Amino acid sequence: MHKRLKEQYKNSSNLSGRIELHESYSKNKEGWHHWLFDRMALAPDARILELGCGNGVLWEKNHLFSSPRWKLTFSDLSAGMLANAKERVSELYPEANYEVIDAQDIPFQANTFDNVIANHMLYHVEDPGKSIAEIRRVLKPGGMLYASTNGRNHLKEINELLYEFDPMIELESASYIDAFGLENGKKLLSSEFGFIEEHYYEDGLVVTEAEPLIRYILTTMSNAAERLNGEALMEFRDFLNGKIDHQGAIHISKDSGLFRAM
Repeated sequence: MHKRLKEQYKNSSNLSGRIELHESYSKNKEGWHHWLFDRMALAPDARILELGCGNGVLWEKNHLFSSPRWKLTFSDLSAGMLANAKERVSELYPEANYEVIDAQDIPFQANTFDNVIANHMLYHVEDPGKSIAEIRRVLKPGGMLYASTNGRNHLKEINELLYEFDPMIELESASYIDAFGLENGKKLLSSEFGFIEEHYYEDGLVVTEAEPLIRYILTTMSNAAERLNGEALMEFRDFLNGKIDHQGAIHISKDSGLFRAM
C-alpha cells in the first residue's frame, strides 16, 4: 500500500488531474479550497505549518486573503510534490519555507506553531495516531489543528460504475477512510485534543462529459490504468457516454469535511 502511495504522489500530476474533475463539475460553487480556507481562523502574524501540502493549490487559490506577516512552512513527504508546490506558489509567498517532512516525526521543537494544517492527508500516514501526537506537540498552547478528510460515501458512484463495467478492476479501497475519516476522526483526535468541532462540506458532482471522469479514474490507486486500455478504454468511454445520454449526467456523491481541534 505505501509503495503504491509513494508512486502515486511522487509529484503532483495525479493529484492535479483529480482536482480538475472537482473544479469542473462540483455543485458547490464556493469551491473546496475557498470553503476550507474560510474556516481557518489564522491570525495575521501566525506561524503556520502545512503537512502534506501537495501541489500548493490551497494557497494559490487563497493568496488574496493571506497576511504578509504569516510565517509559513510548507511540507510534504514527497520531494517531487514539494517541488511542484514551490514552483506554484513561491512568488505568492516569497518568505515561505519548504521542507520534506514525515508527519510522524515533525522536526520542530514543542510549542512552535500557532496552526497546523493537514488537508486530506492524515489517512495516508502509516500511523495517524503518532502524527496526531506530533502535531499536538509542535502546536503552541491554544494552537489550532485544521484536519480535513473524507467519509465512507465519498465518490461511491465511481466505484459502482467501475464494478458494473468490469468487476475485475480492483477498486480503490475505503480502508484509508478507516485510518482517519469523518466517521472516526473525532475519536482519534480526542486522544490529544480537548476541543474538537466538525464542519461538513455540502457538495456533489454532476458530470456531463466522459473524458474528465476517465482521466480521474486512470490516476487512482487501482488497476484501472491496466484494465482500461486499448479496446477496453474505448468500450468504457462508450459505457460512460451511454450513461450520460440516458441520464443527462452522472451524479456522484461527495462526503468531505473539516475537524478543528485545539
